[in-house]
Amino acid sequence: MSTARACGTYTKGEVEAAELISLPDSFVPDYSYRDLLSWSKILHFEARYLSIRRLIEDIDVGHFLELSSGYSFRCLELSRKRGRFYIDTDLPELIEKTKQMLDSFGEPPNTGNLRLLPLNAIDDEQFQKTVDVLPPGKLAVINAGRLIYF
Repeated sequence: MSTARACGTYTKGEVEAAELISLPDSFVPDYSYRDLLSWSKILHFEARYLSIRRLIEDIDVGHFLELSSGYSFRCLELSRKRGRFYIDTDLPELIEKTKQMLDSFGEPPNTGNLRLLPLNAIDDEQFQKTVDVLPPGKLAVINAGRLIYF
């Protein structure tokens, strides 16, 4: 099942994630809001998310490491594909919130091919320890907008 959004179609899991992030409020998009700058930011964010998702869906890579993932939940879909291993990383506080959200909709974190790990991406030693969790194989590193802060 999928739902149309500003820039494309989202999976049921992605919509559920948006609803969970909005708690305790409910997730109700306000399409009557007319501020052009705000909408351009939303469109940019959604286009970036969807373009990355499309690029990595069919590539011949078995392992993914996402840096500073935020609440993307891209990890769920990719880790379910046979033979794919996914490490979703961010700062400790955000990883804990993400684990709670996954648990709340029946997706226990750190099981199967999915790991949610705290990582400061500019800490070389911590980065190496995180990469060492991966089994041997081709690796794709996903960095969706992290470098804009430097």
